[in-house]
Amino acid sequence: MMDEQNEFEQDFRDEFIKGAFFSESDQSEDIIEAAYAVDSVQDITILKFSENFAEEIGKYHFSTFQLTFDFYMKYSKSKDFSARKSKTFKNSTGEIYKQKFVCHRQGFRMEKYYTIEKRKKAPRLETRTGCEARMDVKFVPENGRWHIFYFSDEHNHDLLDTQFNAMLSAHRKMSEADIMQMMNMLKSGISTSQIFGLLASQAGGCVAHMRFKEFNADYESTRGVPVMQTCIELLERYAAKLYTHEIFLFFRPFLSRAGSMRVLNIDNTDDCIKYIVCKHGRPDFMWTVDFCQEEMIFICTCLRMESFEIPCKHIVKVLVDRDICEISRSLVLDRWTKKIKSALNDPSGFTRDAVVISRQSALVEFSKQLAVVATKAADEGTNQPQSGVAKSSNPYVHQSGVGSGQPSRKKRQHCSVCQMEGHKKTTCPWQKDIDNNVIEDEANGSDDGDVYPELTAELDSDN
Repeated sequence: MMDEQNEFEQDFRDEFIKGAFFSESDQSEDIIEAAYAVDSVQDITILKFSENFAEEIGKYHFSTFQLTFDFYMKYSKSKDFSARKSKTFKNSTGEIYKQKFVCHRQGFRMEKYYTIEKRKKAPRLETRTGCEARMDVKFVPENGRWHIFYFSDEHNHDLLDTQFNAMLSAHRKMSEADIMQMMNMLKSGISTSQIFGLLASQAGGCVAHMRFKEFNADYESTRGVPVMQTCIELLERYAAKLYTHEIFLFFRPFLSRAGSMRVLNIDNTDDCIKYIVCKHGRPDFMWTVDFCQEEMIFICTCLRMESFEIPCKHIVKVLVDRDICEISRSLVLDRWTKKIKSALNDPSGFTRDAVVISRQSALVEFSKQLAVVATKAADEGTNQPQSGVAKSSNPYVHQSGVGSGQPSRKKRQHCSVCQMEGHKKTTCPWQKDIDNNVIEDEANGSDDGDVYPELTAELDSDN
């Protein structure tokens, strides 16, 4: 146990120079301050991470291990990066007593993933840069709380724009209001396809989906660097930084095909230099590339540059032959670059209709969140009524499962023969007389004998 702790602390001091370690004495003094105690998710929600927050972060202490991770996740989202769990330290009983939280770009990709044979799909973007930003926490048995042991906010990469925060996998989650709305729809018998259709219409429909695809393309162009796959690595890396992700994937095959081209002849003139380029082993297929050195202009007879505004394989071959490591500005269309939106007056590209739709979607989202908060508040008020406050109720609204308040009165049983109370048909005293009269009438051959002879005699006397 002591060896693991010594190794852990020595590893910190050998590996990291920047950052801040927090001593035990500093922590014991700051525990008294209740303002730095984090005991629930609500305490994390109300925190505001200012620019100087890194100087005060060592004063915070937490009641549970999960709150430490939630705290660093909220901090990472406010600073435009994502966090994940790294190395975990456990004691002899299997309980966690130390934990590292690192930036999502910490470390590097393992070498075996670059040398996969018979690869079926293209490798993912390189997102690991060896970032050293991290936060380490440990459990203090004396007070039973978690404290921040080490913190560093030094990133070796560019942070994302705030608008791309929700695209990071750690921050891409459904809100509690959306989950509650979907569950209520499922309980009501609404099918899953109809539920997603309703959520899509609330989010803006097809137009919003098209804008989201454009937004996702911008995010893919900024979140990492593609893995280099050609032998012309310098030109390929420059193109990856210059073009958007989709345009780069369209341009990279031209870099690969340039390796199969060769220069047959070079003709120097006063105005420009003419390169005769052909395919390897096929000298009968030739193309001419005119290069003006003063203006750095390239013109190829294949006219693909004029059609797609992307350098063709013949121009790329000339760039390689002249040992040019960057693509000339005359070969780059601003429309295909990553920085085109920053040059516009309105970088978001929103129209008036888009603003109205986004406002409507935001109001719908806020209303759902308000409904969730109001529901929780109503539950808390029902479970914990305030003393001395009379609970108001509507007398005209019937509450399910609750009676009218008056004691129920049992109904008296009536006989179906004589309509008298106290007995039923099987125990009725008149039932035997009725049966005997019916039998006598049938024996005398009468079909309509009197059932009540006393009543019949009384009626005859009246007549």
